[in-house]
Amino acid sequence: APPLARPRPAPPPRPRAARPVRRRRGARRRGRAR
Repeated sequence: APPLARPRPAPPPRPRAARPVRRRRGARRRGRAR
């Protein structure tokens, strides 16, 4: 296979724990809908 003319640049590393996706238990009781 011929070499790629334009290799894709590596994507920037995502910061760890930048946005916690963990849902807190009882978050609805805080008055937040969703």
